[in-house]
Amino acid sequence: MATFNEVSLRRKCQNAMAAKKFTDIAYSKAENKFDKNVNKLMTDFEEHEVTKELRYGGLSNNSELISKGNLFSFLGFYKDENPATDLKQYLKNTIEMDNKPKITIEQNKVLYGFKVKTPSMNQINNEPLFKLEWTGRSWIQIVEKGVGNAAKYIFWSLGFGSPPSRSGTGLQLTNGKEAKNPATFKPMTYVSELLQEFKEMFS
Repeated sequence: MATFNEVSLRRKCQNAMAAKKFTDIAYSKAENKFDKNVNKLMTDFEEHEVTKELRYGGLSNNSELISKGNLFSFLGFYKDENPATDLKQYLKNTIEMDNKPKITIEQNKVLYGFKVKTPSMNQINNEPLFKLEWTGRSWIQIVEKGVGNAAKYIFWSLGFGSPPSRSGTGLQLTNGKEAKNPATFKPMTYVSELLQEFKEMFS
């Protein structure tokens, strides 16, 4: 009776399926799914409340995160900055898919697995592009975790001028002063949630 080494046979099958013509087909299908999921992520990004509020800039007076004024001026962005666009481009540049698959055989099926890489929240929060000059922290981290200076923030829709206001409509009081009717800040999950949902698209 003939016998064979199942492990050896599996290796031979894997080597055969690793041929360029097969991996190219598998990669093309995986790439289509990857591109579709990235597009969905970008759509979700634009529809997120934080992105919308940042797009409104410093003139808005309607926010779900800060009780007075707007998120843009509260975070202290300069009026000509576009933090949402910077973040969107960063995500596009750092989310990628390997072109070399991991090939496995399960129940007479050959599976091609392509690893999708996303930046960690630690990487994002340590990225100099997202650091705020008045605190040294990432603005994304502040959005998601909060900050203790909301009572020092004042908003004036007519504008303070720049300087002293970076955004033109918001100021942060100094020397221990606080606003008479201080604003309150409510953190909101943002990038961490979007990336988690993106990863789940591949499961």
